[in-house]
Amino acid sequence: YLTSLRNKAVEQTIPEFKGAAVLFIHNTALDSIIGGCKNLMDAGMPLNYQALRQHITANAAKSTSLKGYEKVILSESLNRLGVEADDSYNLFDFEAYFSIFEQGTISLSDYASLRLFPDQELGNMTKDSEIKKRLQKNEEWFTEINNGFQYGSLETVLDKHFSANGVSKVLRNEEKWAQTDFVDLVKWNADKNNVTIPHIIDDKGETDDKLMCWSKIEGDTAAQKKRLHIIIFNPNSKEVVSHSIDFSAKLKDGTVKATCINSTTVLQVVHKSILFECKVQNPNELAYTKITYKHKSYAFVFFILIVPIEHTLIEGLKPQYLIKETKKAVHLLLDTEVLNLNQGGTPLLVQDLEQGTEYPFSTDPDAFLEVKESSYEFDQELKEINLVFEGVVLPARITTHANRAKEISGLDVWNLKRVHSESFRTYVSESNAGNETIIITQGTHQY
Repeated sequence: YLTSLRNKAVEQTIPEFKGAAVLFIHNTALDSIIGGCKNLMDAGMPLNYQALRQHITANAAKSTSLKGYEKVILSESLNRLGVEADDSYNLFDFEAYFSIFEQGTISLSDYASLRLFPDQELGNMTKDSEIKKRLQKNEEWFTEINNGFQYGSLETVLDKHFSANGVSKVLRNEEKWAQTDFVDLVKWNADKNNVTIPHIIDDKGETDDKLMCWSKIEGDTAAQKKRLHIIIFNPNSKEVVSHSIDFSAKLKDGTVKATCINSTTVLQVVHKSILFECKVQNPNELAYTKITYKHKSYAFVFFILIVPIEHTLIEGLKPQYLIKETKKAVHLLLDTEVLNLNQGGTPLLVQDLEQGTEYPFSTDPDAFLEVKESSYEFDQELKEINLVFEGVVLPARITTHANRAKEISGLDVWNLKRVHSESFRTYVSESNAGNETIIITQGTHQY
């Protein structure tokens, strides 16, 4: 049918087609349409890439409604589109420009189409060179943040450039992030650069009163590195437990507070450390303290669980645990497919754990794992268990699809062994689509 229309327009023999032309708008590459027709996007034609660029540039230059800085924005934005025509461009690449000419100004919603944040400060700038420099940084941050939204590394991107206050505001307003004014981004960037953010120093593996403890950073992003999960082992049921969390720089101008379960906690900030003394109300039960240190530009959170057992009973959980609080109760969150609680116990496949069943995991007859009925019906992969040790109950939830182990090279293994002087151990070998994956651990880290 289309070929017939094309031929009749070319032949001009039928009265209805005398002096007529046919315009095909299509998204195909059919030879029946293309053959015998001229592409309006070819070189020299009005919809050619270069022709459109020249048309937009000329219209911007002679516009009496566009402000000076808006003309610079359009010029720089066109430059980013490239100078050579290729098969990847289409008319929609220029949609924002046509809209701007029709309006006579760049509206708030147009900036995102130009891959820029709106910027109130541009109206106060007169030198084109300064405007171009500011637009370059604007476009750089817009691209990074947009990629963060699309590919899942948003928090890492924001933490790299902006203060904690800025990161929080962008995350709270995710649906309208592209409308954030560049003036605010510049301010949050300056706030970050003017503040020295201390980092947590690895602890000694024991508390100030010589109790064994584990300390685990929550993850690899800047925000996760400010969240520390600490388990303190108190097998002799001491009523008072003291410990310090040390930093690389002095803590100043911040506030510290604690919320507790089965305990009361006294806090003190001294130079580069947060000191805490936890008084356990019932030493034979779990005690929990959440400590928050807030500065105007950053915040640290410490989740501290005191358990009245020996660390050897759950040594295998060291690289897998996080501490979670829900509804004034606390539990461990474990990310693993195989439970290997201690070196003397038998590994348990998480998928084989049956509800209502007890599994011994040590030579002690009073130590067993109890599988509870899950309260998460929508997530069948999450298992809820109790680890029971001579009457002490440690609740845990197991997920097999949270944080995957990080890849590690042989050289990295050698360096970590040299730096930490701590042995690696093979945790489990699991089959994945016919490929064998070896998981190794060192301390609280899993690879």
